[in-house]
Amino acid sequence: MRMFRLTLAVLGCSACLANLSLAQESAIKSKAQSEVAETQSDEQQAAAFIRSHHPELATLLEVLKTSDLAKYNSAIKDVSKVIKRLEGARKRDEKLYTLEVEGWKIQSKIDLLLAKGVAKDKNFKESDLKQLLDNRIDNQIQRNNREIELIDQRKVSLVESVAKLKSNRQSQVDKQYANMLKRLRGEKPKVKDQEP
Repeated sequence: MRMFRLTLAVLGCSACLANLSLAQESAIKSKAQSEVAETQSDEQQAAAFIRSHHPELATLLEVLKTSDLAKYNSAIKDVSKVIKRLEGARKRDEKLYTLEVEGWKIQSKIDLLLAKGVAKDKNFKESDLKQLLDNRIDNQIQRNNREIELIDQRKVSLVESVAKLKSNRQSQVDKQYANMLKRLRGEKPKVKDQEP
């Protein structure tokens, strides 16, 4: 259905849209243009990411674009998902993001090397595969260690928060109670209702 609407909008197939109201036609065209722009943006972002982190794969992707557009689009969609996942890691922690990108690069190189092996490429070396697998284990260890550090930091923060709540419990209850009474009377409270 998405491709149908996209085709209608791009080609401006007025005969197919003749039975639709102008508002419906405009909405379909607008949505299709938005999808095209989003797809182009995803493609540009994915291509830049691949060029930056795995240039050999970027070269092969360009060949795929001209030889098998469906597989190319699928690859771009996969990389776009990876980028979104990596951005989630970046929001959590920059070190974790760096380790996740390195993990993607290693896995991408493994996948490419395996494809060379299946294709009986002369550049396939079992020793390269073994080294990449060793690198992947190192990366997994580093990522797990970073996750442990982040959990420890979060634990310290939570313990401090619990201690603070326990130490001034009555004061917090009194402040929140006073503020809620003011709200009931239509007055604006001066401090927050709840401390973290």
